[in-house]
Amino acid sequence: MESVHGCVDVLVNNAGELPGRFASGFPVGGLRPLHPGVTDTPMHQPNSPERQVWLADRIPLKRFSEPREIAELALFLASSYITGADFPADGGLPLAVR
Repeated sequence: MESVHGCVDVLVNNAGELPGRFASGFPVGGLRPLHPGVTDTPMHQPNSPERQVWLADRIPLKRFSEPREIAELALFLASSYITGADFPADGGLPLAVR
């Protein structure tokens, strides 16, 4: 599982406060936005090894997420009672860029 050129994040970021305000109005159990960070997918393979190291060094966990990690969270959210909350899976990246 991977986001297609960040489409998942773009959709969620443009939705603003949508999850908290309107989650109960969505069918099939509500809205559970997942914000994947830099994930080790073919999208990042064109980056040089130096660029990949540079990117990973800026993530507090010092690595990209594995597609399996994002898929496991998505599967959990799809089968859970949780709704109306955001779920960053970004290795702490927003903390590093502040």
